[in-house]
Amino acid sequence: MNILGLLLIIYFIKEQFHFGAVSRVKYWIIPVVSFVMFWVQFVKVDVLEALFPVFICVVVGLFVGWLQTYHLQVKQTDSGLFVRSGFSYLLGWLIVFIMQVVMVILVEGKLKESVSGMLIEEVKRDVFTFLSFTPRENVTGWLDWLLIGVTGLAYFYFSRCKYPEIGKALKKTGKKH
Repeated sequence: MNILGLLLIIYFIKEQFHFGAVSRVKYWIIPVVSFVMFWVQFVKVDVLEALFPVFICVVVGLFVGWLQTYHLQVKQTDSGLFVRSGFSYLLGWLIVFIMQVVMVILVEGKLKESVSGMLIEEVKRDVFTFLSFTPRENVTGWLDWLLIGVTGLAYFYFSRCKYPEIGKALKKTGKKH
């Protein structure tokens, strides 16, 4: 792991403890695109072999989405609604990452790249939102997309249950007053 990768990880961790604006990209667009990419890649997979991994991803994704909202805090200001995810978001993120590593090992029998390299790639996708839309070329890419989609929509659902103003803020985002 190089120094830039380490600094990026530190930045990512630190950002989870700061308030950030509620955005449609995080709450809607990334999960929806993830589901679309899952379906695009899923058609190439043997459905019977995929049922168990899909079931596991859905269960883990729902749990992680709920877990990530555990320490969620909301702050309303004149400039909008802001959220702070905190430790539980990081824990859920780590569970998803570990799940991705385990899936690659189970499907391919080994890792083709280092865990630290995979970690930096996933952190980059979170820090630089546009990278969330880049293809996942590995054998388990379709499972990654499913896990990200389920986790993202579960996070949105449980966030909105805990703080209904999140849903209201997303309806207002982008509208001119």
